[in-house]
Amino acid sequence: MKGDNLWKIATTYFKDGYQWKKIWELNRDKIINPNRLEIGMTLRLR
Repeated sequence: MKGDNLWKIATTYFKDGYQWKKIWELNRDKIINPNRLEIGMTLRLR
């Protein structure tokens, strides 16, 4: 979704924005820069 970032996603799904690193680690093959997500990107959350 436009405007999403790892912090927002972690807050939504884990109720803790600091879990953004967990999402990044699970998706390092797709996310080169954790500060920039592509629109339409599908991420693993566990």
